[in-house]
Amino acid sequence: DVMDINNVGRYKKKENVDGYYLTCSASKIENMDGLFGKSDPFFVIKRGKKIIAVSEIIQNDLSPNWEPVKIRLDHAGGHDGPLLLEVYDYDGDKKHDFIGSFEITIQKMLDSEKPFLLINSKKKKKKKFFYKHGAKFLFKELKPIPNDPIPLSYKITFKAKNLIALDGLF
Repeated sequence: DVMDINNVGRYKKKENVDGYYLTCSASKIENMDGLFGKSDPFFVIKRGKKIIAVSEIIQNDLSPNWEPVKIRLDHAGGHDGPLLLEVYDYDGDKKHDFIGSFEITIQKMLDSEKPFLLINSKKKKKKKFFYKHGAKFLFKELKPIPNDPIPLSYKITFKAKNLIALDGLF
């Protein structure tokens, strides 16, 4: 049961779902690596300060198509829990360059057919009216992860042979 946002309008919340595999892409990512390089974008999805999903890093690409990432509903606060999606340019020194972000919920991902604008609030504040934001982020596909029943208990049996008594009682 695959949902393709490009071909279908609005979706309803799926019952009996643990989460979704999100297939995402972006376009017009800002080049953060100077004249002779291209950005190495990746994205992070957060609920509050907790990171709940991280994409792979796509090397030298200003229009990346990421492999699916798994997002669990219990980590996302359900379909309507507020999330923050941030896109960065990977740098080997771990001082990744912030490209842009937007606020989202799982339900908005399901409802939207259009890409989301990546906004860099620091640059927007600094440049005010001259701020240009061309980068767009698209949820291409949301594939439901069916509920897996969680066992309420386990039966564990232990067997032992040739044990040595260390307490002196036997």
